[in-house]
Amino acid sequence: MSIILSISLLFTVVQLHGSTNSPNADSLQHPLKADKTPEEKISTLMMLSGENMGRALSDALKTYQLAERTGNDTGKLNSMLRLVWLYYTETDYKQSLDYAVRTKELAEKLGRKREIALALDALGAIYDDFGDHDKSSEFFFKSLKLYEQVNDSRGIAEASSRIGVSYYKQKNYPKALEYFFISLDLAKKTNSQDGVASNLNSIANVYTDQHEFQKALGTYMEALTIAVKAVDLRREGSISLSIGSTYLKMRNFNLSIEYFNRALTIFTKLSNQLRITKCQVQFGEYYLATKEYMKGFHIAGQALEKSRELGFKDVELSAALILHRLSLAMKDTLKAYHFAILENQLKDSLASGEKQRNLTKLEAQYQFDKEQTRKAIMQQRKDYFTIISIIILLSTITILFLIWGRQKAKAKNAILEKESLQKELDFKNKEMVINVMSLMKKNEMLADLSEKLIKIDNEASTPEGKDTIKKVAKELQKSQEEEIWKEFSMRFKEVHGEFYDKLLFKFPTLGPNDLKLCAFLRLNMSSKDIAALTGQRVSSLETARHRLRQKLGISNSDVNLITFLSQV
Repeated sequence: MSIILSISLLFTVVQLHGSTNSPNADSLQHPLKADKTPEEKISTLMMLSGENMGRALSDALKTYQLAERTGNDTGKLNSMLRLVWLYYTETDYKQSLDYAVRTKELAEKLGRKREIALALDALGAIYDDFGDHDKSSEFFFKSLKLYEQVNDSRGIAEASSRIGVSYYKQKNYPKALEYFFISLDLAKKTNSQDGVASNLNSIANVYTDQHEFQKALGTYMEALTIAVKAVDLRREGSISLSIGSTYLKMRNFNLSIEYFNRALTIFTKLSNQLRITKCQVQFGEYYLATKEYMKGFHIAGQALEKSRELGFKDVELSAALILHRLSLAMKDTLKAYHFAILENQLKDSLASGEKQRNLTKLEAQYQFDKEQTRKAIMQQRKDYFTIISIIILLSTITILFLIWGRQKAKAKNAILEKESLQKELDFKNKEMVINVMSLMKKNEMLADLSEKLIKIDNEASTPEGKDTIKKVAKELQKSQEEEIWKEFSMRFKEVHGEFYDKLLFKFPTLGPNDLKLCAFLRLNMSSKDIAALTGQRVSSLETARHRLRQKLGISNSDVNLITFLSQV
């Protein structure tokens, strides 16, 4: 019963969140051929898969393949959701788990919270079947949280209902009722009559298990009223059967048989063979309680044969059990023994099938947990490498920043040092220019003195006196030139020590006079200034400059001699 309840809930979830107004499947066969775009085909296939459970799996797989081929993520997501519950109904837990996980991952990638919640619902239902209620509850609560985040009242109602079912299976009735009532309240607010009826039915089941039959009946009746108004015959029949069973437990035989007949009439009209056989088993219970053993034996026998024919093992076992009890009541030991053997055989068969299903569940759970562990390890490794990469990156950035800071500091220091040297050079140049100017003044004084001696020479009366004066004037002039050059050369070398070396290395043919002229020009002195300092004529200096250009290999008249020498 629990797996049927879970399948019903999961089917309801997909139906509520899928297309609500699907046309008849046959009417979609022609449009499928006429569809032009992949999106149109996907939409049509999705509607087809919801109509006929016999071909639903095939259509959902086609939908998925088409969506994957065309890169339609929405179609892929919806088709995988459909595959989850289709494989679940087939108890193919391995495939159902696989598609549930893939649906969750794709929904997370696309940021679709509602679809993530639906995938979590499916995982919760599967783990609920595995009997792992802690894990199933974890998934259900996660889905509930997501529904609350997107303010999806219907989703919250469905999740609450599934949590209630999980607690019901654990026989934690207070908690089950708490969540059923939460779901019921939301279903009423959203005007979901199907949700209201479903929750009322679940609440009544809890009351029945607690032997609160009057409360159970009142709740069943409320659910039945909704089913009748909605013209939901399947639900009306199921609720009627539950009401009849409750009245039977209360020993109210008249009302019990009335609701059993009502349920049987509905299921016969619907041609629902499974429900018909279940009604027949309930009739067997009724006739056993009222001591109408032959009637009970007859109708339970019909349930046994029909369930055996259709393969309803659970119903067949229930029918064999009733027939065994009826045979004992009729004191027919032989028949009682026969049905006891049949009952044990069916129990063994069901137990074997249940064991196989449990093995399948365990295998699916093992494979799923193994894959989840593998993914978790891979994620841990990825996170580890990411952290290491970030640390390396940050370390590299830090080192590069420090190197950059160091280089910047060096560059700044170099600039400051260069500026300091330049200032020192400028200062020495200024000092040297001042010194040169002083020499020029001194030279002027000596030149003046020399001219006065020449005048005295002209006025001298004896030849010896004249010779002496001329000799003194020449020595004075010679001494003046040597002193000026010696003083200038010393100071120039202090400031531009490497100038002569570089110049002679590049132009080894330069003589002492050439070097003197180069030094004066290096200080940006004009021919007039040099003439004043050395006592030479300006014209002589211009000729000397011309010869110097030739020795330096400057043929282009546009090249400035002073600029050229400043770059040596």
